[in-house]
Amino acid sequence: MTEVQQLEPHDELPEDGRFVLVMRRFGEDAPNIAITEIILADDDPPPEVTVALRPDGNSMHFDEAVAAAVALAEERGLSIVYAVDRTGGPREAEVLSHGGDRTVGMEKLDDAAEGESGTDMQDRPPNAGYNLTPHR
Repeated sequence: MTEVQQLEPHDELPEDGRFVLVMRRFGEDAPNIAITEIILADDDPPPEVTVALRPDGNSMHFDEAVAAAVALAEERGLSIVYAVDRTGGPREAEVLSHGGDRTVGMEKLDDAAEGESGTDMQDRPPNAGYNLTPHR
């Protein structure tokens, strides 16, 4: 019997062992969408990563992907399936509801390290680069 262990949105992912992981996350190049992947960690690294799609090419819902992962685990003789929805936290739900805008509801950040205040990295213009001039 294959066990399904539901992880919380910000839990660490398993790194060792033989298992199947279902992960729903924001798209890297399209942060306004969520992608569900099925990751098979068997004997041979690296893990096999596939996007959870139905036979017609449409995306599986998270629960469908978990069921597919259980079937895959049983086929491979694996006893555990981990399932994590990285978009499931309250902050992530707010981001999704605003089309992937990660700045929604955020206050302007202030860098106050060791008593010195200054601007935050987010205040830098895009492609600003870094000052690599050595100090003399």
